[in-house]
This record gives sequence, C-alpha cells and structure tokens, in this order.
Amino acid sequence: MGRQMAFLKAGFLQRFSNQKKEQEKKTENNKEIGLCMRYDIHSHILPGVDDGAKDLSMAAAMVRQAYAEGIRQIVATPHYTPGKQNPSVKTLRERLDMLQTAVSDEFADLEIYLGNEIFYSPSVIDDLDMGKIMMMPEGIAGMMDHTVLVEFAPGELYPIIYDAVKRLTLYGYIPILAHVERYREIEARNAYQELKEAGAQFQINTAGLKNGYQAQFTKTARKLIRDGWADYLGTDAHNLNLRRADTKETVEYISKTCSVPYRDRLLYGEVQAF
Repeated sequence: MGRQMAFLKAGFLQRFSNQKKEQEKKTENNKEIGLCMRYDIHSHILPGVDDGAKDLSMAAAMVRQAYAEGIRQIVATPHYTPGKQNPSVKTLRERLDMLQTAVSDEFADLEIYLGNEIFYSPSVIDDLDMGKIMMMPEGIAGMMDHTVLVEFAPGELYPIIYDAVKRLTLYGYIPILAHVERYREIEARNAYQELKEAGAQFQINTAGLKNGYQAQFTKTARKLIRDGWADYLGTDAHNLNLRRADTKETVEYISKTCSVPYRDRLLYGEVQAF
C-alpha cells in the first residue's frame, strides 16, 4: 500500500509539474506577443462550407489577418442547421487539412481546430450522439470535453433557450451560447445567472464590444464583461471586411475594465488564473 501511494503521489506531482511548465510557457509566449487576444473559439474560416470564407485563398487571408491580431489558436466553427444540407464531418476535416497545409509554413505556431456553430433544435442532440456534429476541442481556452457552441435566433423566446440549456446538460453536453449579447429575451429578463446555474457558458463577439457596433449589442456585451458573466471571446469572422477578425478595441476595453485574472481568462484562456 505504501509503495502504491508513493507511486500515485509521484504521478500527481509529475502531472502538476508538467501543467506548471505549460502554463509558464504560455505566459512567456503572451509576454513576447504583448497584450492581445490569443484564441478565437468562433470563426467561419473554413473554405467553401458556409457563409464564411468562400475559397482557400480567402481562408488563408483570414488566417493572416487573425495572426496579425495576435491570435494563435482558432476554432473553425462552420454553421450546422438541422433540416438543411450540412457538410459532413469528413468534408469539414478535409477542408481543415487543406487550410492547415496552406498556412503551416507561414505560421508554424498557429493552431486551427474544428468545431461547429449549431443552430439549436431538439434534434441536434441525436445528431451530436451520432457524431454528425463536431463538439468543441477540449483544452482550448479551458473548454472541457463535450462542450458545444450553440446559437439561437436573436428574438428566440427565453423558455426555449432555457429548455435547450437544460436538455443539452441533461444529455451530458456543456452548452456555450454563441454571441450571447444578441439574445433580447435573455437581456430583458436579466437571466444570465439562471442560465449559468442551468449549466450554460457565454461567448461574446469581439465586434460586440466595439464602438459603432449596434448600440444595444454593445451595451449588453460591455455589461456582461463588467459583471463577469462572459466566459469566452470569439471574432465570428466571416470575411476580410465588415465581419473580420478585428480585436484591438476589444482588447483595450477588457484591459481597462477587468481585473488582471479576469483579463487573462478572457484574452489568454488562463482558466486557473481566474
């Protein structure tokens, strides 16, 4: 028994040491690049699969744009809409491989992962269970296994959103509500705490924090940051122009508004710091 306990203790200490080294490496990388948003969990960067990048050339240009902002981890989240003809997981993986091959020599320290932005319907739970929909990558920005990025129509009724969160968690999924600042009924009811208690997490679009964006979205997004409700940031980038990866104003607002641990949580995904 004594030997077994010593072995288990040694294994724990080794894992702790490895985690500490990885965190120190991330911290050093963050210092080298400067204050910026290091990850993007919501991007329509895969070529030719939805209303995002139209082709490989555009997708590669979007990568360059994101990299110039300081982003080093991108989750490609093409739309998945029940009842429509969605690209298969096989197709998505092929497009991801194509994009990674195209940019790997230019950006050796950039990582691109695969997920989906899921337009919620009760049927998506069966599709998730059957592997037709991609879950979010575990470990990126602190995301856990079985995390899914879910969206609703901006005017969706609150009981439907709440029921969706409860159903997803009941079946073992962790729902991140995409661009949560857009959902009028959640804001009208100030239901953020209730949704959190039901198991939801919140992603805010970087555009939602910018001056000149739709005023009500900006007001809501900034309130969510001030009150500490936001869990993740995403550019929701679709192209190189109006819906591009533009994070500088977001980074400036967060750095001025948030405590250092919460700032690092949002910009670097340093979960343990918050």
